[in-house]
Amino acid sequence: MNKPIDLRKEFQSGLSYQNFLEGTGIHKRRYLKTYATALISDSDCEFFSRLENIFILILAEAWCPDVSAIIPVVVRAEIGRASCRE
Repeated sequence: MNKPIDLRKEFQSGLSYQNFLEGTGIHKRRYLKTYATALISDSDCEFFSRLENIFILILAEAWCPDVSAIIPVVVRAEIGRASCRE
């Protein structure tokens, strides 16, 4: 019989974005550039500010161009979500 997966435990054992970023090696510049240029619109800010108790589990490899294009935007949206409430 399969044992249920404790998603909270799995989530807590993952890397933070900062720790992930430190492990990206030669690809780090791409992540930083994407983060610096990612903008969250007012309507996106409004949408994200209404969300509560968000847990995002991302399975990624640092070398993947799709990952370097998406993860920094997700992080920017999460930071924007917090600042939208201020």
